Amino acid sequence: IAGTTSLTLWPRPSVSIRDVTLSSPPDMGATPLLKVAEVEVAVQLLPLLLHDVSIDRLILRKPELDLRVDARGKRSWDFAEAAPRVRLAQALAPGQSGDSKTLPKELQDFMRGSSDGTERPSPKSRIGDISLGNVSVVDGIVRYRDARAAVDETITALNTRLSLANIASPLDVQSDFSWHSEPVQLTASIAPFRALLEGRPIQAQIRTSAAPLTGSFDGIVSLGSDIDLDGRITAQSPALDRLAQWTGRPFAGSLAGGFALDAKLKQTSTSTILNDAKLTLGGLTGSGALSIEQRTPRPYVKGALRFATLDVNLLQALADTAPKSPAAPPAAPAAAPKSIEDLLGDDPATPLRKPQVRGYTKRQGWSDDAIELTALGLADADLRLNFDHLIWRDLRTGGGQINLALKSKSARVVLDDLQLYEGHARGIVTLDANGAETTVGTNVVIDGVAALPFLKAFTDFDWLAGRTRLAIAVAGRGTTERQIVSTLTGKADVTIADGALMGFNIPQLIANFGRGKIGGLERSPTEKTDFMEFAASTQITNGIARNDDLRMTSPQGRTTGAGTIDLPQRTMDYMLRPKLTTGAISGLEVPLKISGSMDKPTVTPELAGINGGQAVKAIQDAANSPAGRDVQETIKGALNGDPTAKAKVKGFLDQFLKK
Repeated sequence: IAGTTSLTLWPRPSVSIRDVTLSSPPDMGATPLLKVAEVEVAVQLLPLLLHDVSIDRLILRKPELDLRVDARGKRSWDFAEAAPRVRLAQALAPGQSGDSKTLPKELQDFMRGSSDGTERPSPKSRIGDISLGNVSVVDGIVRYRDARAAVDETITALNTRLSLANIASPLDVQSDFSWHSEPVQLTASIAPFRALLEGRPIQAQIRTSAAPLTGSFDGIVSLGSDIDLDGRITAQSPALDRLAQWTGRPFAGSLAGGFALDAKLKQTSTSTILNDAKLTLGGLTGSGALSIEQRTPRPYVKGALRFATLDVNLLQALADTAPKSPAAPPAAPAAAPKSIEDLLGDDPATPLRKPQVRGYTKRQGWSDDAIELTALGLADADLRLNFDHLIWRDLRTGGGQINLALKSKSARVVLDDLQLYEGHARGIVTLDANGAETTVGTNVVIDGVAALPFLKAFTDFDWLAGRTRLAIAVAGRGTTERQIVSTLTGKADVTIADGALMGFNIPQLIANFGRGKIGGLERSPTEKTDFMEFAASTQITNGIARNDDLRMTSPQGRTTGAGTIDLPQRTMDYMLRPKLTTGAISGLEVPLKISGSMDKPTVTPELAGINGGQAVKAIQDAANSPAGRDVQETIKGALNGDPTAKAKVKGFLDQFLKK
């Protein structure tokens, strides 16, 4: 006590003490545990004489409480380990071994009240009752620092008022303070107060309210070396991005929607269990059970959750843009993300992009940004996720179940009967981020799927329609999307029944050739070639997909094909060989070369591959004048090696192409 002290006995005992300091344990440094500018206390005299404490007034003005946990886990408010053991005086009884003389009567009387060396429990307080009148904290500060987790938090402008009718009644608390520049109100009721004094579990009702978050807890609190909770917890936030910013863990972009949690909570020093939980996270709503166990070197998460719509794009946004180090102080700028989203707020020294992100943003081609997979190393997990709908990038599915196993930065995702575009999908996707490069593997079977909407959503490829069976087993590695696609190796088999090749009417193209017109080979959204069966098997090596056995059968003809697709460059070099099997020009085959960008390929006829006899017949039938015979002779001469005829037929066909 460094300041002045004043004592008053009438009309009630009261004392005022200024500049009070309470030190920390000796090995916790020189910073005091508590500093108070002024302590003022007044009690009623008569209850005090009856072993009751009735506090009229207890005021702590401008207290500063410094709570610290060092790297060993020792706490600055724990004095028990620092206190020396006290042994009471001990004397020998008359006749006791080692006592050769009879003690004087006075010593015998003293001996009867001395300790015999046996440890006894501490005597209970003789206080019969306690009541609190005006008990308050004015303009206080609370600091909490934990060296183990690099946590450093401060509460300022703390004002608290306590009220208690008697020791068997609830202790009521009303408090307001500022945390991270936001005003917070807190109310609590602790019952009974006697249980709190005796170290027994208490029934607590706690409510907090701030602009970014409101919450409550109603249940049992056990106070010991750690705080154990067993009750119901609720939390609501109108804006997720504001909540993240307030708690010192900002997300990238602007995350739409709020946050809400309602669950039964059971928390101990080693685990947190949420049962009967209802969760809203942005546009995500779910329910189920979740547990988190504190293990070394990572926590272990286990649970079963159900969602109406499981938006993987939103989860990816949360994972990709969360701070890379949870131990970093809130004010420290986060590293520049290499993902779909970018930080909402940034350090002026590190300017970042700021798109307004609502989950997945479609991009042209493959990304060269480094894939951020820090989230895989935050915890081990076994999760079962059920949903009515799933969204990933542009892909939208029906109901299904995903089993996620996460261990040591390796993920295994099992698709269990996923409803997908009128069909079903099942399989396994693996992800291993332990090495310098991420390894991705896929072994998936898709059956009965409507090909056109599925391929359009998954790969932006809209050439095929029909009921599809696709089996794909591929693996790749790298640190970016482009690198992974460039190393993809494996195979894929596809069959489509009762479908169509979209954008081309191959029988019409061949028929046009029979009428002397070979132009009009551009893709058209109104054209298609119906088929009864489409099948192809593909070998993929380092991102190059090669197919040699494409077959497509239709009522008008049969088409075969072979070629390659360069997945990293998104280009193709493919030869289709359609052949008519009906009509006047049955047997005519006109090879079509498809090349260039997968988005806008170029289709050209391979004239050198046209069957000569059928070509002559087609042109002859198309000719309605004696010139038809000249055409026939010209083509025959070209096919027999006549150089003059070859030049003539080239010019002739060039004229057809211009039609």
